[in-house]
Formats: sequence, structure tokens, C-alpha cells
Amino acid sequence: MGNLTTYCPLKKADCKDRRNKFLTVFPNHTIDVAITNHKHPNHGFAANKIKTTKYTPLTFLPKNLLEQFHRIANLYFIFLIALNWVPAVNAFGKELSMLPVLFVLAVTAVKDAVEDWRRFRSDRLINLRSCRVYNREKHQYEPRQWQHVRVGDFIHLSCNEVIPADLLLLKSSDPQGICHIETANLDGETNLKIRRVVDRWQRKDGGDSVENFRYQVCCEEANNSLHVFHGFLSASESERVPLDHNNLILRGCVVRNTDFVEGLVIYAGADTKALQNTRGARYKRSHLERRMNRDVIFCVLILLILCVICAIGSYVWLQAYDQFPPFLILDDDENPHSRPHYHAFITFLRSIIIFQVMIPLSLYVTVELIKLGQVYFIAQDLELYDAKSDRPIECRALNITEELGQVQFVFSDKTGTLTENRMIFRACSVYGQHYLHYPNGGALVESEFGETSYTKLSHANESRQKTRRRSAVAQHVKVDHNYSIPMNLQLERTLDESCRNIVSLHRSEPALHSVNDFLVMMALCNTVVVSTRHVDLLTLSEAERSVSQSSTKMSASSFFSLLAQEPAIHPSNAAAFLVQHLMSSGTDDLLLFSHRGLKRSTSLLLSNLLDTHYEAESPDELALCNAAACYDYKLIYRTQRDVMVGLPNNVFLEFKLLHTLPFDAERKCMSVVVRHPITQQVVVYCKGADSTIMECLEQNDDDNKVLAETQRAVECFSRHGLRILCFAKRVLADEEYLAWLQAHQRAECALENRPQLLMDSARKLERNLTLLGATGVEDQLQQNVPETISLLRQASVNVWVLTGDKEETAVNIAFSCQLMTDEQEIIALRDNVKENLEAALDFHLDQAGRDVLINTASDRPPLWKKIWRRLGLGSTPPYYPRRPLALVIDGKTLALALQMGDRFLQLAAQCQSVLCCRATPMQKAQVVHLVKEKLKVVTLAIGDGANDVSMIQTADVGVGIAGSEGMQAVMASDFAIARFCFLSRLLLVHGRWCYTRLARLARYFFFKSSAYILVLFWYQLLNGFSGSVMIDQVYLMLFNVTFTSVPPLVNGILDRDVTSEQALAQPQLYLDGQRNRLYRPHSFWTSFANAMWHSLCALWIPYFFYAHSAVGMWEFGTAVNTICVITMLLELAVLTRTWTWIHVLSNAVSMLVLYLGFAFVFSAACVTCNPPSNPYSVLFHLFAQPSFWFTLILSCTAAVLPGLSVAALYNTVTGNAAAPASGKQRPPSRCYESDFVHYSASDSEVRILPTNSASESSDVVGNYLSA
Repeated sequence: MGNLTTYCPLKKADCKDRRNKFLTVFPNHTIDVAITNHKHPNHGFAANKIKTTKYTPLTFLPKNLLEQFHRIANLYFIFLIALNWVPAVNAFGKELSMLPVLFVLAVTAVKDAVEDWRRFRSDRLINLRSCRVYNREKHQYEPRQWQHVRVGDFIHLSCNEVIPADLLLLKSSDPQGICHIETANLDGETNLKIRRVVDRWQRKDGGDSVENFRYQVCCEEANNSLHVFHGFLSASESERVPLDHNNLILRGCVVRNTDFVEGLVIYAGADTKALQNTRGARYKRSHLERRMNRDVIFCVLILLILCVICAIGSYVWLQAYDQFPPFLILDDDENPHSRPHYHAFITFLRSIIIFQVMIPLSLYVTVELIKLGQVYFIAQDLELYDAKSDRPIECRALNITEELGQVQFVFSDKTGTLTENRMIFRACSVYGQHYLHYPNGGALVESEFGETSYTKLSHANESRQKTRRRSAVAQHVKVDHNYSIPMNLQLERTLDESCRNIVSLHRSEPALHSVNDFLVMMALCNTVVVSTRHVDLLTLSEAERSVSQSSTKMSASSFFSLLAQEPAIHPSNAAAFLVQHLMSSGTDDLLLFSHRGLKRSTSLLLSNLLDTHYEAESPDELALCNAAACYDYKLIYRTQRDVMVGLPNNVFLEFKLLHTLPFDAERKCMSVVVRHPITQQVVVYCKGADSTIMECLEQNDDDNKVLAETQRAVECFSRHGLRILCFAKRVLADEEYLAWLQAHQRAECALENRPQLLMDSARKLERNLTLLGATGVEDQLQQNVPETISLLRQASVNVWVLTGDKEETAVNIAFSCQLMTDEQEIIALRDNVKENLEAALDFHLDQAGRDVLINTASDRPPLWKKIWRRLGLGSTPPYYPRRPLALVIDGKTLALALQMGDRFLQLAAQCQSVLCCRATPMQKAQVVHLVKEKLKVVTLAIGDGANDVSMIQTADVGVGIAGSEGMQAVMASDFAIARFCFLSRLLLVHGRWCYTRLARLARYFFFKSSAYILVLFWYQLLNGFSGSVMIDQVYLMLFNVTFTSVPPLVNGILDRDVTSEQALAQPQLYLDGQRNRLYRPHSFWTSFANAMWHSLCALWIPYFFYAHSAVGMWEFGTAVNTICVITMLLELAVLTRTWTWIHVLSNAVSMLVLYLGFAFVFSAACVTCNPPSNPYSVLFHLFAQPSFWFTLILSCTAAVLPGLSVAALYNTVTGNAAAPASGKQRPPSRCYESDFVHYSASDSEVRILPTNSASESSDVVGNYLSA
């Protein structure tokens, strides 16, 4: 457009003021060099240097401490340290009292520093990457690091180069202005995406230099929407060029199938859409952690009660003296009569300091370290590694590992989660005629369509290629060699007849015309890319670049366009003439080019032109395009304005591509507008979901038979689990198309409400369609899906499938994966009338019983009955099997059911399986939220696509599957796996291990802290509640953080009550976590009672032995402290289920090194370290006394033996759930005695379908769907 004056209709400030939606980007080369940074128009935009670190060397200490002080427990201990510095309240040494808190803060800080250092190294590797940026002074591109790229810079990228920032695409090596990118780094999809150069710039100014670009870009502010971008280029008030997401190439993507591209940086660094969507590890609060926080409150209450008792005891003790106690020192100005009150208050404050261990500060640090260890070992499990995709499990949430062991409901997507999302073409219906592509007839039998319509299949690929004349070009255009389908002979015969005279085909029989149109549409109506090899021109020498540029003049489009013309090719085009000659002769040893002595053979040109393969955004499109290619309807090339399709018998049709309306989740269809090369008519080809296409058909009595047969085929395909796409077309008059185009362009340039305007415009075009046919594509089940669902159901995990597919397809997949079986009574809810739905819900609730709730323990017999039966004094009640329930509901009915809430949930909760069809992403999230909030259960959602993100984020645990639908689900998840079958091991093995470890650990920590504090409390009864302690303050401070810290850490990471094989062989063991058997509401109080017994044994047994001896207070306290340490380790040994050398080593190190080793050194070296205590030689003197060893053995035995005996008796009476697998299976938890009842509220009737024989299982789907 030449040199244009700098103008933006919306100034930068105005753009930002407009609801903070729009901003303006100025090309940097248009800005005067003398303008400083702060006055630069692009000042204020984010730099391209990324920084995911939280700290710097200067800010680490204050910022990390500030973050840690957000924890109430840390603030509590800081308060105690400050209180201990008050002289009147001082209970320990001022510096020594800081030791536990400093230790905890230091451990957390080191962990945070290591994690931040890893983030720093990762950031540095990315920031130091290089790209080529335009230098306005040198007028050329030069290398520059990513971190120095700025908004407004021009970037040059070559093929296979990673995009450093979000760029507005302004130039491409493709003459049509197309660029192909791979978004695997962004969303996991390896299929190529098409992006286009900004309209008008490529067409008018494509040959000019960067200096001629004088536009400003007005666009929306940075956001995380990957598929939405609105804006426009402006050079004057009267000229605006609209921009959309097809003009934007995103950071992290890779340039493919394009020699080079150039673009303007719009978003950089943190503003790029990739980083806007980046989220680190998620932090959630698990149910177990919430219960632990509740028990910490109980610890605070107990602490206050103990402090109040000590204060009252101190007051009563001092009040008992008639005169002022001689052992208290009175200040000169102090009133003796006020001393008891004052001393009681001081005792209260001092007791808070003494009993501070009651709040288990080390619990939080230990649990955090344990969860990191658990996450590490989960990630290292080779059983959760998928070698095919080279993907291990990824743990994105670090603190909900135990939640995996308590899941009660699993909500799963279907496509890509239960199935492979790898499509195989299986059937089609064209103009009412059905063509099947199953091997030897496959699953669709003659009874489906009748003998007249059914045609047998034949693997006739090889013989067909030999006997039938194929296109010479088609022999060179490659398709997926792994993709093959059984050819339908009847369809082949029809195609042979239709292709005899393609020019007059539109005047032939409608059936023949429709077959040709149908297959042309399969190859044409898509976004499939024909990929070729490309060369980076900037890396070649001058001679090589010249030859390469000469060879690229013969592009694939021009080459095949020549073949589409008359057979006689003008000899002036030597290259085209030789190519045609070589194609006919089969030789390739002639030289085409000679430049500066460098010669290239024709094989180079042919390899560049013909070494192609298909790439598609959707596996459905790729399957359809490959299926059409199997019948010689091949997509030859696609440009921004032309599409060529090769037909049998060397026929080539070059369609002029007028417009493409991409697939939209709301419209559920896509369309292409082309000009037919034969009829020169404007034709709209539209494909999409059957529910959408059928509503857009033109009302024509002549097509009723075709419509009826197509609908019949669609129903049949759906019953067999095929994914359905309907094909239709519409012929437009030129005037009608131009009127629509003008309205559509106005919608494209709109700044307000643009998406809705574009939607309305597309719907105006996609109406009055003529039906061509339908296709059925098979999405096969993933490996071991039925076995996984069976294991989860045996573990009392309810599996619900929430899918957007048709009911028939979803039900078939449900039976295939054993989500539904012929033993179940299936309840189907299909009604859009609220009153009818309420009647249906009431009916089924009456049938099933309103009082039956899911996952309750009401059916478990009480403990005394179990004991009675174990002793043989009672009989087991008879078991009457009943049939379990399964619920099927469609999307429209689900919307009404969600409004009813409780009644729908009451029925669904009684069902063993629930299948929600035609569900929207929002409905999926609403179902998960309803179950989670109303039933108060732990939920897990698993999916693989962007439509599953809401559901995954709503559930307590979100699991993403890295599939072909992208990485959106993985990015939103807590755990990412490669296959659905890994879910059983993740839950039943790792989930159960994590829950049992942390549940026992939490109880143990509360027990340990309570026992130690109660020892100090009992001692107050012996010293007149003076607030003094008999244990050296060094031992008190190190008891939790050192002496007893290592074994709990090892147990929390490595302990296993059962092996992985036993956990999978006995799924019912998973009930321990579901019913929270190891950490119930009363678990804290049972642990506190056990701690009280241990404290009594640890204090009073030594006291009675040393009562009349010459043992001093510090020697007595050291003996009591040693007994406490050993009993705590013994109690943990009782809780340990698996003994390995690591467990033995941790206990030995804790006892012999951390405690005894430190105690001996402390006793030998410290003479007056902490006055008034005097630990010098105390331990040596104590260990030399035989009475100490007798007291030690007696106290430890008395403390541990009762708990061990009770546990053994309980396991003997109730049965040990963690015993080796016995092979016995529990009966189903919920069964209902009835026939196969199917109720339809709209019909107001009940249909009884008896299924008494197992041989009838194959007919269940058909009977159900035909009802």
C-alpha cells in the first residue's frame, strides 16, 4: 500500500479505556530512534523474557518468610518465641526456644529454593534461544535472543523453527499466503493448523520490504483464549483490515510445511496466550487435611484447658500457705497478698510455652515432604508409563495424593477417554443406499438393512489396482499406508459408472451424481493439509538458494493445475513439459536445472512436489479424507483460494475456494463455499452432526425417501457405536452469494458482539440444504477399559459417563466397556416436559426404594454381630440377589433434571451406572458439582478434551488424558495419564497407599505430641504447678524436629499394608479410604486416650521406682525422656505394615544417632549450657544403673502392650481386610429384584423386557434402543 501516514483511529489510551478490551501496537521501525523508552508508544507492554521464579537472591529471605508467616501455625510459634523473651514468663532459653521454628522455616525455605532454582534454569534455557529480528539500521534480519524481543518487532522464522512470541502473520513463502503450524507444545495436537497472512497485505504489498509496513494494530488485550483474537489493521480512517485468530501464530508453536514466515510481535512474554494458559502445580486442600485442621483446633483447646488447670492449680497451691511461701522471691514494692493471682497468670503464660509441642508444628512440614516423596514414586511407576506415546504420569497437584484413595464417584468423558479417538471409516449411506466397510460384513449384518441393500465386502485393493486404470498423479500422492479399509464392491461399480463422463455427470441420474458429489465432498470439505518437504532458504548458499527458488516456481499447485488442463502442454514451459513426459515414461534421470554449474535431477523436484502426506486438525477428517483416497478421490493440494481433487481416470477438478466456515461447537458443523469447475455454480458443502444437518434441510417431497433411508442408516450406525456425520450441499446464485458475503464481511469487521454476528451469518448460509448422505466412523475402545471399569465397580466406585455423543452411540460404547451389562435394569429418561419428567422420577424412586443411598455403611452389621458370627453362635442372613440399576439420560432432559436437583440425584445415586448423553461442557460441570455438594463425597473427573476442562476443575480430583484432542484437559488437571486403564492402578494402588500412610501418620503425630505434653502436665502435680520441667529444654526442643522425625517420614513414603498385586486382586480394600476407616471423627480422641496411657506409663512407673532414691530431677527427666522416645518409636513400629532395610535403618539412625548419639555428646560436653539445667554426665550415670534398664523395659512394655493386644483382637474378630487375596468376592452392594423395566414418561407406559438368559446379552442393546 506504499508509504502510509501513521494513523490509528483508536489511540492507545482510547483503546485501553474502552472497557479495557483493546490496545494499539506500533511497528518499532516506524518510531523515531530518538524517542526514549518511557515515551515509546509500545512502552508498558510485557517483555519477552519469561520469569516463572518467585524469588531473587535479594528478595528470597523476606518474601519466603512472609509467605511462611501466612500459616497460622507459624505465627503461633513466633508468638511463643516473643512471649518467651519476656523475663517474667521466660520458660526456656531465649535462643533455644527459637530452634524448632527456625528448623521448620529452614526446611521449608530450602525446599522452596530448590524448586525455584529449577524454574530459573528452565527459564534461562528458553530465554537464551535465538531468532531473527529485523534491524532497521542494517535493513536486514539478524539473530537476537528471545529475551530481547519486544512488542512491535518484525520476526523471520524458517520451517521447523519455534515461534518466540505471538506474531501477526504478514508474510509467507507460500504464494497464497498460507502458513502451517504445529501446536503440540501448546495443546498437544500434532496435526497441522492453517494460518493465513493478513488479507490485502500479502495480495498488494507482499513484494515490498518491512519498511513499507506503516499500519498500526488495534487488538484486544492479552487473554488466555487460544482460539479467539479480534482486531484490525489501520492506516487511515477509511481503511480497516479485520484480523482474527487465523492471522495469529502463537508462541511455542512450530512452523511446518512452510519455507519461511514473517510477522509482527503483538504479545510478548507473560502476555502471550501460551503463558496466559500456563499454570504451575495446583494446590488443593484434601478432605484428610481439613480433618487434620479440625483436630489441630482440638489440640489448641486441650492446650488451653491444660494451661488453665495449671494456672488454677498454682493459685490454689499458693493460697494454701498461711504466710508467703519462702521459695518465692518477693520484690521490694510487691504486695504479698497479690502474689498468688499474679503467679497464676504467669503460670498460664509459661504453660503455653511449655506445652507448645501440643501443636504439632512438624506435622505440616513432614506431611508436605511426604507428599513430595509420594508424588515422586507415583511418577516413577513404570506401570503408569505408556511406551507408545512416551508419556509417564504427571502429578500437577502436590498435596492431594491421599484424595486418590477416597474417590467415590468417577465422572468420565467417552471420546478419547474410553475410546482411542483414532477413527476408522466403517460405513456410509449415499442417496439412500448403504455401503458397509466392515471386514467380511463385520458387525452390521443383513438384518439391519435387508438383503437388497446389503452388499458383501472384499479385500480387493491389490487386484483393483492392477485391473483398474488409476490416476498417474494419484500413484505419487501418498496417503497413510497404515490406513486401509475393506472396499465395497457395489460402491466401486457405481463409481466406475459415474466417472465415465464427468463433464455430463451433473445431468445424469441423481444417484450417480450424489455418489460423486459425496466422495468429492469427503475429500474437499475439511481442513486437511497436504504436507510437503521444505527448505530453509536463509541457511543455503547463494547458488543453492537460486536453484531452490527456481525449483519452487514449479509448486504443487501449478504442477497439478497443468495436469488438469488439456493433455497438450505448451513447450515453452520446459519443466512442466519434462515433468509430464517423466510421468508418462516413468524415467527420472534427466536434468531439469543447471545454474552456476550446480545440477539438480528431476528426482529432487518430484520429491519436493510429490512426497506428500495428509495432516488434519481432527481425526474424523483424516479418516474421511483417507477413505475417499482409497476410492481414488484424492485431495491433491489446498491453497487459500483453490482446492484440487483428483478423481479416477486422470480427472482433476480445481475448485475455487470462496469461503470456509470452520467447525463450531454450537453450530456442530463446518462448511466450505466453492465454485464448481464444471457448472461454475457457487456450491456450499456442509457436514456436521445429524441433529444439526437434519434441521437445516430443504423441505422437498422428492427427497423424503432418501431422508428416511439416511435416518435409518444413522440410527443403525449409532447402535453399533459409530460416530455420525451427515453431508449436505446447497447451490447458490451469484447474487445471493454476493449479498451474503457483504453481510458476512461486516460481521467480520465488527468490534462488538462479533462471535454472535458471525454465528448468525453462518446459519443463514447453512440452510435449505440438500442431503447427500451420512458416514459412520468407528472410534475403538482403549485397551483394558472394561477391566478397569470392572475393578472400579468392585471397589464400590460409581462410574458415570458424561458425553456429548448421541444416545445410541453412547449406549453401545457403554455396553462394550461393561459400564452397562445385561444384568442391569436400565432406566431411560427422555422427556422435555417437566411434569412428565417428575412423574418418571417418582415412578422409578418408588420402584427402587427412596431410602437406599449410595456408599453408606447402613448395611454393615454392628461389631457385636460380627463377634457373634465369628464365635459360631449366629447364622449369616440369606442373600437375595437383585438386579442393579443403570440410568441413561439425554442432554435436554438433563437440563430439566438438574433444576429438580434432589429427586434426580436420589435416583441417580441408587444406580450402579449413569450415562448422560448430549451433555454440554457446562452440564458436565453441573452434574459433578451437584453430586459433590449434595452427597458430600469425593469426586474424580477424567477427560481428554477442552470440553472436559470445566468438569475436571469442578471435581475434587481432576485427571487429564493426553490424547489427540489436545492438552487443555491436562493443563487443567491435577494428574495427567496417557491411558484410561492407568486409572485403576492410580486409585486402587497408589491412592490407597497414600491415604493409609497419611491417615496413620496424622493419628501418630497427634498421639506423639499429646503423650509428650501429658508427661509434662503430670509432672506439674509433683512440683506445685510451678511451671518447671524435669526434662532439659534442649531435649524438649529437639523431640519432634529431630529425635522422632525420620521414621515417620520414611513410613509416610514407603510403608505398604498390601502389595500392588493384592490391592488390584481385592478391590474391596479400597473401601478403607472411601469410608475413611483409618481417620474417623473419633480417631483423634482414641489417639489422645492412647497418648494418655503412654504418658502415665512414661512418668509414673519411673517415679515410683525413683521415689525414695537419690536420683536428681535432671536424671529423672532424662530417664523419662528416653522412655518417651523409645515408646514413640515402638508405637510407630506397631503401625508399620512393611519392614524393609530402609525402615530398620531409619529407626536405628533415629534412636542410636539422632537421640543417643546427640545425648552422649551433649551430656559429655555441656557443663553449664542452659542454666539452671546441668546435663553434664547425667546420661552416663543413668545408664550405669540397672534399675534404669528395668524401668525402661517395664515402662515401654506397659505402654505398648495394651494397644498391640487390642489391635490383634480387633483383627481376629472382624477379619483383617489387608490379608492376602483369598479369591472371595463380595456380592454387589446394591441390587434390585425386578425384570428389565424401561419406562418412558412421554408414553406413560412400562415395558417389561425379560433377560433371563446370559445368551441374550447380545440382544440387549438392540432391544433397548428399539424400545
